[in-house]
Amino acid sequence: DYGYDLTVDNFGNIIIAGTTTGNFGENTNAGCYDEFNCSSDILIVKTNSNGEVLQLSQKGTIEEDELFSVTTDESNNIYVTGFTMGSFENYINQGGLDIIVSKLNSEGDFEWISQFGTNDGDEAKDILIANNNIYIAGCTLGSFENRINRGFFDMFVAKINLNGFVNQIKQIGDAFEEIAYSFSTDNTGNMFITGTTSQSGLLDSVVLTIETF
Repeated sequence: DYGYDLTVDNFGNIIIAGTTTGNFGENTNAGCYDEFNCSSDILIVKTNSNGEVLQLSQKGTIEEDELFSVTTDESNNIYVTGFTMGSFENYINQGGLDIIVSKLNSEGDFEWISQFGTNDGDEAKDILIANNNIYIAGCTLGSFENRINRGFFDMFVAKINLNGFVNQIKQIGDAFEEIAYSFSTDNTGNMFITGTTSQSGLLDSVVLTIETF
């Protein structure tokens, strides 16, 4: 079991996002081939400020599924993002790793899961809410619609509405490797992205500024 990110809601509860190859509470791992071999499911855990577990939410495909980032809104709804190697309900994997974004209500019930990607590997690393939209940032080995991959990994930022529909994707890169790990916005319409680039032949830190879209 792994926890990769956490946030705190308006009640002071701690929300943890990650992955498990086991069965939490009454949940059953979706990718078990036998008693000892299970793929990872996405996992969201809510605890109070004393560390007492309040909610456990687990979901997955028969393949590997992982979450890397979590945030909440003013109503304490939970938003998570990561990747899947499988196909969630009503979706078909586009190739390799697909991006997943999901909304859970404050009770920990899944309201929707959105899955999308290129025909190559795609991962979302961070998520935030701004201007009544969901934004996610990460990396892709492929080319999103009307975009061209410039080399190895390209950064991307995707804008998604609160119902899980992908409105716009910006893909950023050159002939080297660029990966976005975290991002934020300010009150003047700027978006700041940080990650890595391999332009020097080694991995360097990078910070980019783009307009919020």
